[in-house]
Amino acid sequence: MSKHPITCHILDTASGKPAASVSCTLYLFEGGLSAKADSNVIVLGTASTNSDGRVMNWDLKSDSEATSKWSDSKIVPGIYKIRFETLKYFETKGESTFFPFVEVVFKINNPPDGHYHVPLLLSNFSYSTYRGS
Repeated sequence: MSKHPITCHILDTASGKPAASVSCTLYLFEGGLSAKADSNVIVLGTASTNSDGRVMNWDLKSDSEATSKWSDSKIVPGIYKIRFETLKYFETKGESTFFPFVEVVFKINNPPDGHYHVPLLLSNFSYSTYRGS
């Protein structure tokens, strides 16, 4: 399968290596482009980063609410969130972290572009993100 329209990538900036085996969850806020921070969220899919720290494809939820908002090739405009479960990653390395998880919230306008990439630059005590290509 080709990559999904939303992908992500985690680089461990302390080690200079990709962060493999990090559990990630993709959400969509209810309410479209006018969603608020306290709006309900729909789980669209889950994945774990591969050996290169990437999620190219999500294990999509099969319930009708999620599939009406997302497919292998299309997305709807709205407010999305990726949650990265970072605590287990650092515990596996025998390290502590200040951030047990990182949530990145982003907006997909109407009409959506064909692809959105969300890189996460991560260390034990800091992180940053940007819209990738």
